This record gives sequence, C-alpha cells and structure tokens, in this order.
Amino acid sequence: MLTGSDVQRSLFAIRPPLASALVEIALGGKSGRIEAVQTTPGLLPRLVALLEHRSAAVKTPALRAVGNMLTGSDVQTDRCLDAGCLPPLLALLQCSKPSLVKEGAWAMSNVLAGTHAQIQRAIDGGALALLAALLDHADVKCQKEAAWAITNLCLGGAPAQLDRLFAVQFLEPYTRLLASPDHRAAAVVLDGLTHLLQVMMGTSHTRPSDPKLGRASIIHRPPPSCSTD
Repeated sequence: MLTGSDVQRSLFAIRPPLASALVEIALGGKSGRIEAVQTTPGLLPRLVALLEHRSAAVKTPALRAVGNMLTGSDVQTDRCLDAGCLPPLLALLQCSKPSLVKEGAWAMSNVLAGTHAQIQRAIDGGALALLAALLDHADVKCQKEAAWAITNLCLGGAPAQLDRLFAVQFLEPYTRLLASPDHRAAAVVLDGLTHLLQVMMGTSHTRPSDPKLGRASIIHRPPPSCSTD
C-alpha cells in the first residue's frame, strides 16, 4: 500500500512546501492541489520526467500523482499532456512490472475519459493497440485496467475514434471479460459494448458536456492499489 512517506521519499528532488501537495495528489488529490502544482513554474515537467526514472520506487508515486492529475478538469488534463506525459505512459504499458503496467493503464483510462481532442492524442500516440494487447496480459488486474480504459473510449469517443478501436482487434479479448468472476469488470465491459451497439445503430445519446461528471460510475473510482510485484 502506498503511503505518504513512500511518496515523500520517492519524490526526493521536490522540496517543501510543494512536497505535501504532491503527496496529497499522489494519494488522491483535490483539484485545488492539482492547480497549485501545475501552475508552479517548472514543477509539472519535472514530475512527468520522473515517469522515466530507472527506479520503480520513484516511478510509482510519480505515476500515481500524474494519473490523479488526469482526473482533473479538461484544462488540467491538457497541461499534463502538454508537459509530455503521454510517451512515458505509453512506455509503461509495455514494461515488465505488472504493477506499473496496471497504474499506466489506469492513467490512460483517465486520458480516454477526456475530450475528443485528448482522446485523439492518445490514439495518435498508439494507445489503442497497447491497450488491446493488455486485454491478454497474464496479470488479471492489468486486463481489467485496460478494459476500463477501452470502456471509457466506447462511452466518450467520436464514431471515427471508435472505428480506430475496431482496427486493433480488441473485441474478442474484451468480450472474454464478460465471463470474469469479477462482476464489476464484466459490468464495465457490458456498458462499453452496449454503447458501441447504440452508436452502430445510431441510437446513442448525446455525449455529456462534462464526461468526467456524466459518467461518474466509470470515471471516479479509486486508483488501482499499489504492490511491489
């Protein structure tokens, strides 16, 4: 379980008083705290750079902090993307440590819960093929986080963006999770498939003006628990 002291040690290069704000963000921060960190000159790029640190003990809390920032407003999400968080997040989806893969997929699910422009940036970066591959990952928790991410795209993506999803052959491993003993994971997949069918039949509802509020049951959930596998 990630503790405040873990975060404080891992973000050793960040000095108080901002260290306490980073700790709170990493453990589930508030929008005001996110704003304070993001608007401090040079701090957000420094935090994003830690996503590529060689030590998982540094990378993990940095990833948690960035992932929580991506649950903020559209402006706050754009700042993270503009700071260059997407390439290291995509790299983490391919790393050998399941706990980092799981956290990376969770962070990507927050990007895919955003605006069409934010979703497109993830698609252009190659996120869909990586997430589709994770649906067959040996670690079940990684599979579930990838399914959350894909469901967010199904619920909020434009029709052309959903076409890109079909191009990466996600459907078979995605629907396989309907048989998961984890009923919540199965329900998430069912929600995504239902919306896909509605789009294909031309009966889907208008996208909410704020998807992160309009789909609270999908978006606002605890981040995956940390482990040291």
